[in-house]
Amino acid sequence: MRGAPVLVLGFFALASACGGSTSTDGKGTGGTSTGGSATGGTTAGGSGGSSSGGTGNVAGMTACDAPGTCELFAKNCCGGYCDPNAPLSGWQAVAGDKLLELESQLCQGDIACPGCVSIDNPNYLALCRSGQCTALDLRTDELSACASDGDCRLRWGSDCCESCSPMGPDALVTYNKNANLEAEVCSPNGGACPPCAPPPYPKGSLPYCGPDGHCKITIVGP
Repeated sequence: MRGAPVLVLGFFALASACGGSTSTDGKGTGGTSTGGSATGGTTAGGSGGSSSGGTGNVAGMTACDAPGTCELFAKNCCGGYCDPNAPLSGWQAVAGDKLLELESQLCQGDIACPGCVSIDNPNYLALCRSGQCTALDLRTDELSACASDGDCRLRWGSDCCESCSPMGPDALVTYNKNANLEAEVCSPNGGACPPCAPPPYPKGSLPYCGPDGHCKITIVGP
């Protein structure tokens, strides 16, 4: 899931959802994201700092042949970062079926992951581009390029299916309504989205075309 804060106490590594594990001494290893998006977790550095879980060869782990088949892996080996605005460079795009192999390459030994509240950045994506899984920021990508305010629209997150449940303003993204975002984030075999209408966007939240030629969000009114 995206956009929901995760309160983590002590040392933690997201296990069942993110492929990590927790050892008896409280040190976690691993941690991944799901659905081609960054999944909240913990990070070394209590205020959103970063750590390196090691270095490894990712060659051969980034090849892809269809949309919706790439994932983001947190290089700190803790499933995510305390600060949702941690640099995109802290994530590695990888083919979904290579997640465990990448984890074994980058996350050798025990990784200390102090507890924190982690909120995903819905603008960070792993997309299959030119046969390679590529990490990108939606806010600076061609998907959000615009010429006028009318080009831009709001959306709850950047997962394949827009959320059916109310979410906070941090889960909002904006992109060019003429760009087919879903075609890049949805797997051809992913199935249909739930038959629901997305909840209303926060009052006063408006998309606009920024001076840099990319869609942005502003809040108007009280």
